[in-house]
Amino acid sequence: MGELAWFATTPEGEQLGKLAAQLVQVEWHRVPIWFAPIEPFRWLITLTSAGYPHAKWLAVTYSLLSLLAGFVAFLLIRARRWQRLAIAAVASLNVMLTLSGGFVAVNWFESMMPFGMRWVVPEDAPFVLANLHTHTTQSNGFLTPEQAVLWHLRRGYRVVAITDSNTIKGGEIAKKFVESANLHSALRLPRLSLPLTVLVGEEFRGKTHLVMLNIRRDISPRDFDVPAAIREAKRQGGIVIAAHPWSGRHSIHELLEWGVDGFEIVNGTVLGDEKLRALCHKHGLAVLGSLDFR
Repeated sequence: MGELAWFATTPEGEQLGKLAAQLVQVEWHRVPIWFAPIEPFRWLITLTSAGYPHAKWLAVTYSLLSLLAGFVAFLLIRARRWQRLAIAAVASLNVMLTLSGGFVAVNWFESMMPFGMRWVVPEDAPFVLANLHTHTTQSNGFLTPEQAVLWHLRRGYRVVAITDSNTIKGGEIAKKFVESANLHSALRLPRLSLPLTVLVGEEFRGKTHLVMLNIRRDISPRDFDVPAAIREAKRQGGIVIAAHPWSGRHSIHELLEWGVDGFEIVNGTVLGDEKLRALCHKHGLAVLGSLDFR
């Protein structure tokens, strides 16, 4: 926690952050030709979901597009009213299934296949790449915990926190995988100490979402409200970061009062405002940027 706060709130930490932005290189592994049939879906997903950290907004967008398709079909078809209604319903359903299927296919392929973007850090760099907000099939992710570990390794990450919704099971599975011989077999490497650290955690999904790192037991919103969940995580020796705090029901100042250790100001493609970063700087809190990987 101290290192996270130092990195984000001191002049030295900010200088290191600027150095990291300059030193990290991006490699692009070309997408194979067989990916072409689902490329239109990837563009559609980019257009309809950019900026939304929650699946509910994507569902609303897809529902509206499906209803629009049904409405257009109803207007264009010349038939009896009940026939037009039936065809419009089928058109809406087809659009929804197509969009949903395309979404799943694109996310699965982009997560599973070893192509696309990779970040390269110089060997002598005084930092490593870390993603502290990751979902797996233990909650609402597309990859198993083992596959999520491999994805982060192949993309250049050296620290990953598995933070499934309201459970630490995914993190425990991933940690055991890294510590076993199975990881080396999957990468076809001799058994040696790989530079990868898995942190066990969860995303507490109450009225406000909290990334909890280094906890030992599940903390469920069925058993704890937000203030009590923060206290319980700290009792277990954990670190509590408010995830995408702009979308929660509790205010920033309430979360500060309840004792969060920091705030997530970058969530995937969504950026928090400068006022939130300044607030963390003022109080010496951690500032987290994450993929919210699924």
